[in-house]
Amino acid sequence: MGKRVDILVLDGGQGRIRSLHVPRSVVVGALALVACICATGIWLSARHFEGALLDTLAVAVWNDRIAAQRADLNNLTGQAQTQLIEVGQRLAGFEARLLRMEALGERVSEMAQLTEGEFRFDEPPAVGGPAPTTSSEGLIPPAYLAKIDRLAADLRLREQELNVLDALVASRRFREQVAPSGWPVEAAWISSAFGQRVDPFSGRPAWHTGIDFASRAGSDVVAVAGGIVTFAGRSAGYGLMVDVHHGDGLATRYAHAERILVAVGDAVKKGQPLAHVGNTGRSTGHHVHFEVLKDGRQVNPWQHLAKG
Repeated sequence: MGKRVDILVLDGGQGRIRSLHVPRSVVVGALALVACICATGIWLSARHFEGALLDTLAVAVWNDRIAAQRADLNNLTGQAQTQLIEVGQRLAGFEARLLRMEALGERVSEMAQLTEGEFRFDEPPAVGGPAPTTSSEGLIPPAYLAKIDRLAADLRLREQELNVLDALVASRRFREQVAPSGWPVEAAWISSAFGQRVDPFSGRPAWHTGIDFASRAGSDVVAVAGGIVTFAGRSAGYGLMVDVHHGDGLATRYAHAERILVAVGDAVKKGQPLAHVGNTGRSTGHHVHFEVLKDGRQVNPWQHLAKG
């Protein structure tokens, strides 16, 4: 009995009982095999469900990563569009600024009466140079960047041209302001010219150092050029007199005034009233004795008067 196992089999059809004698080792082996099969099934089932769970987690992780990348891509696309809009706005601003500068430059050139071809604002600036050896690309299309670079270069050139033009105009206006031209009194006639004449008091030949402008008493005596008043008062023979210095050793003198309207140190402009026509000093009637002095020496004023 210790080495075998009896198995009773009931035959339901004939009502008999049969007895099977099976060695104990076979029964133990069979039971062990069944146990192994069950264990293997359990293990395979566990692996199957565990793998399915791992696959689900992996898919969820990848979905999260894809969603994050999609969000980054959308953000990057939005930034690129924003940059394109900003670049377009800058581009439009550059073009408008350039058009205004060109229009201004043309007007200033016409006003300054510059030689044709000296400043041509209706033509592209003359530029050149070797091709660049390096290039960089970003989110902005290269065409946009190239156009912005060209506009920026054009603006710099136009600004330089306008600066030079402004300096030329300013210099010309300065020269016009400080260069004596025109008559010192508006409604007048020349009663005595510069040079040799008969002195009205002595009746003898004498050298007249200026030009006399006869005019109505009280008329404005104006500066024929801008400058600084260096004398305003009474001087022997000249009566009430005003001297204006214009720089470069050039000065003008206005004598025989009835009343002086400026003081020493005043900065005066061309056409500004300096005094009123009078009859003071060595004078025979209401007039303005006008002199032009170069380095303290009287010169003929007529060359300056003829420019007015």
